[in-house]
Amino acid sequence: MKKTMQINLLCGLTLSCLAGCIPVVVGGGMAATTGVVGEDRTVSNQMEDSWVAMKIRSRFVQSDLVRVGNIGVSVNNGKVLLTGAAMNQEEVDEAIRIAREARGVTEVRSEIRVQYVGPSELANDALITSKVKSQFLVNSDIHGLNIHVKTTKGVVYLTGESKTTQERDRAIQVARQVSDVREVVSYIDIIPESSGKTSGATRELAPVTSSEGAVKVPSTGHDVAPVSIPVESPKVSGAVHETVSPVAAPGTSAP
Repeated sequence: MKKTMQINLLCGLTLSCLAGCIPVVVGGGMAATTGVVGEDRTVSNQMEDSWVAMKIRSRFVQSDLVRVGNIGVSVNNGKVLLTGAAMNQEEVDEAIRIAREARGVTEVRSEIRVQYVGPSELANDALITSKVKSQFLVNSDIHGLNIHVKTTKGVVYLTGESKTTQERDRAIQVARQVSDVREVVSYIDIIPESSGKTSGATRELAPVTSSEGAVKVPSTGHDVAPVSIPVESPKVSGAVHETVSPVAAPGTSAP
């Protein structure tokens, strides 16, 4: 039974990854997808990143320690960002190990936290992600298809590429202004049109306004920089940039 479930999940993962790169024919029609048109990465790079993500997710399915549905995988030019929730530190470590060992991975960044995310929070996170993506697409200062969005418990993670620091900062600002966003973590690489060089990631906090109208910096329980102050870039060459809550939130024993 378990093997059958794994096969079904693997098939679903394969289709979902391919759907991010190529059109999928459904019921004789063409389903609209994003991931090729308008994105600056070549189709070849997008295909390769999608296959890397699929391989990592398929290994998650096969693992007895990782709950595949709770950990998000984003891949951009071989750089992997893991987000989401874990039951314990052992699950975090296993997810990182699997991602590191996947062929084609050049770097692993982990933002997995030991915490419980309930169904209502999952629905709200999906809504936040949709809102942020929509704002990117309608903003003329942002190449929205080049920036990818993941959300966990109101924390928005941005990956992808921007052509200038100003574009990256504008994306962070736009994401922070979306309702219910508690924090914005940016792993956007700066890739100027005339150069293949990249700059590091930054971490930004979304300000929280109290009932008196004062702006406060939310306490997140982990090492972050104040609003609008970049922190040290994550190391390259396979190093892991980890931010993991040391204590599980109440309810982590829930399925």
